Amino acid sequence: MCSKGKIAIVSQSGALGAAFIDFALSQNIGISKFVSVGNMVDVDFADIIEYLNKDKETEGILAYLEGLKDGRKFFRAVRKLKKKLFILKAGKSRKGAETAKTHTGALAGEYLVYQGIFRQLGVKELSCIEDFFWVAKLLNNFGNGKREIIGITNAGGCATLFADACERYGVRLKDLGKKEIERLNKILPKMWNKRNPADIVGDATPERFEKVIESLRRKNRILVVMVTPQQMTNPKEVARRILKYKKDCCCVFVGGKEMEEAKERLRKEGVLCFDWVDECARILRYVSK
Repeated sequence: MCSKGKIAIVSQSGALGAAFIDFALSQNIGISKFVSVGNMVDVDFADIIEYLNKDKETEGILAYLEGLKDGRKFFRAVRKLKKKLFILKAGKSRKGAETAKTHTGALAGEYLVYQGIFRQLGVKELSCIEDFFWVAKLLNNFGNGKREIIGITNAGGCATLFADACERYGVRLKDLGKKEIERLNKILPKMWNKRNPADIVGDATPERFEKVIESLRRKNRILVVMVTPQQMTNPKEVARRILKYKKDCCCVFVGGKEMEEAKERLRKEGVLCFDWVDECARILRYVSK
């Protein structure tokens, strides 16, 4: 059984629903409710959305949608929704729409119409199934509100690539404040970059990572801790220290064998931990401000 969480899952595919449950178990992702609507003979998406809108255990909804039988009913239900709705829309292409019709009998319809409705209603559209899985964990860890994104890394290359990825995906990286820079100047070597993402230099020890995290943690912030396997790093010890601040941090541990144990421990404890900076930025776009 999955642990209790704040996010409800609604799927038009039972098999993908089962895959999500399996992934949720492996990544310690909690869910509030799970519903597979299938062919929607007697209960459809709008009915489920109306129910979840009243459910006190649910703060957000993730849905896999191939097509609707009653678009107007869906529109009315979502317009009244007080919770964030994220949808992975399948059947966007001609071939995909044909496949959806044979799969669930759903009328996938013209994708541009769906896209326009989503924008009008404030629905967040997910770009791929990987986003569907990771956003569930992101929302459980940090909620639905908008967050400032602050990067911390021991590699200048990671800082640069993360900044590029954030711009590509529309994630705003707010400049560090004057007082924050002054505090970090007392902790870090003179050559640190004094920017966001903060390059805390390649000889960063676990203790230095922790001091920077402690200095920069704030309400409504996500600290993205990006770690590479350098001589002074000790990934397992960095991971142990991050666990003290797991409500503030998500991580990118870049590397292979040397990083495996650290990533496994972080994920087991419910920390959002990525392999690459690009996928991290892609997911953070759903909550960044």
